[in-house]
Amino acid sequence: MDLRRVHKHTIDLESVNRAILLTEYFRTTAVKVQTAVSQEQLSELHRNIYLNLPQRFTTAEGIGIAESYGMKEHAFKMFLKRHIGTLFRKENHGEYSK
Repeated sequence: MDLRRVHKHTIDLESVNRAILLTEYFRTTAVKVQTAVSQEQLSELHRNIYLNLPQRFTTAEGIGIAESYGMKEHAFKMFLKRHIGTLFRKENHGEYSK
């Protein structure tokens, strides 16, 4: 077996790890840009609620904050659902992060 041919068809572990790091960098940067753009497009009410949510929060905590600004529970849940992947990330059932 010709070793030169084998090396042309294999990828070393270092290359894989660097590709993963590069991909993660671009994904993180894209999320930051999407978050910034999404925040700019929010109404004043939504922006105030977003800014007053802790970095990690439960649905119940978010509802409490939203209600303190006059937003109904259903409206907050829809706001949360619409912005998963941009403003919010679902960590676990009923747990989110910004």
